[in-house]
Amino acid sequence: MTYIFLTVGILCLLYCAGILISGVFGSWFFLIWGAAGAGFMALAWMWKNNIISRLPAAVKLLLVIVLAVFLFIEGLIISRFHSKGEPGLDYLIVLGAQMRDSGPSKALALRLDTAVTYLEENEATLVVVSGGKGSNEPVSEAQGMFDYLVAKGIAPERIVMEDKSTNTKENLEFSKKLIPEAASVGIVTNNFHVYR
Repeated sequence: MTYIFLTVGILCLLYCAGILISGVFGSWFFLIWGAAGAGFMALAWMWKNNIISRLPAAVKLLLVIVLAVFLFIEGLIISRFHSKGEPGLDYLIVLGAQMRDSGPSKALALRLDTAVTYLEENEATLVVVSGGKGSNEPVSEAQGMFDYLVAKGIAPERIVMEDKSTNTKENLEFSKKLIPEAASVGIVTNNFHVYR
């Protein structure tokens, strides 16, 4: 078990470092991988030094439950990594992420580039860019996405801005109000975010 915990811990830390180095993040939430890596490394150390066997049964049960929940949720997230949208949708919703002074964060730019490709292949599809202005952002995410898409050749009349949302739930709720009831809709986000 020591080597299993150690391996999973190293993989979590490497994944966290990879996200940090690549810059493909729109918030600091990816640091959860660093925390998970440290936790698995601690479990490896505890297992190797026979500390786990000396823990009370309730603590052992709690560790098993936390580990099972973590692995289950990560399995669900990974299961949606390669989800693809169907062609010919009426609308796309591009979920917002960090806007910087220099433009969209890498995570947001990846979402937008995916939307551009889809919109070029599906000329009747409209796009809702969804995201308000955070305290550390120069413009609303929606405005930044609008500007990016127009610069990439997407006609302004194909873009609907939703600039009031502050989280993923609001992105979807507020965007839904801008889309006809019977429309077919796809959501554009990063692979790690799809299951959410």
